[in-house]
Amino acid sequence: MFSHQKKRRGVHSGTKMIDRIFPGIGRIEKASGTSDPSVHEAITGTDLRHVPLSERRDMLSVLYMQNHWDVLQRIQLGHKHRAQGGLRAVEVYHYWRRGRLHDLPSPEAAAPLAVFTTWAKHYDCSAEHRRGIVRTLESLAACGVKSLADLPEGMRRYRERVSDRPVLFNRARSHVSRFLADELGKSHSLYRRVRDIEKLKERPRREMSDLQKRLRAAELERMAPGVRLQVAPDPTDGVEEAHAVPGGRSVTRTDP
Repeated sequence: MFSHQKKRRGVHSGTKMIDRIFPGIGRIEKASGTSDPSVHEAITGTDLRHVPLSERRDMLSVLYMQNHWDVLQRIQLGHKHRAQGGLRAVEVYHYWRRGRLHDLPSPEAAAPLAVFTTWAKHYDCSAEHRRGIVRTLESLAACGVKSLADLPEGMRRYRERVSDRPVLFNRARSHVSRFLADELGKSHSLYRRVRDIEKLKERPRREMSDLQKRLRAAELERMAPGVRLQVAPDPTDGVEEAHAVPGGRSVTRTDP
């Protein structure tokens, strides 16, 4: 049942190996993620190899006997397949020993942030809006977000970092919410946790004075006779911005 060659190789690579076979699941032959002998023993119970499976108390045996086969299969996949929900055994162990296996990130949440990047490339939006999403991704990565499970905490850190620039955070919150709604659904816990983070209060918009409007209209008239002035709010800085509109058509700005 155990491969001592693999175990020795695991020690050399800095982490002890798991090599167990479970009926209905197959062989789990992966790095445990720990070099601590006591933690490795608690995970796989190598000293209990001759004890009946039903009497063993190591994590893998207990997961199997309690029908948590889905968790064992995620360990079987391994951390190199996080996009499919794979995990290291030691990651599961940290939840299991505290009795919080229900808090283990779902397979979708374990996916890397690259999934967000792929979505952004194919999302149906303007080029300007897409650039805004890319800036959001860069900001989240700078806040330590590596997987979808990190998004809520990463958003909180980003909120603190740009607390003096509310528009940046509110846009990022909108981008992340749209992505999670599209990919995981609005009922998913990740979506709800992000939406529970309050928006930052934006400054009241400052309107252009009548004199500023007249001066701007006169300037535009000199530049392009017959063009009528329209004033639309610019969401990037809280100041209303004047736009020249040929033929008097109204302008609608889209918040990227």
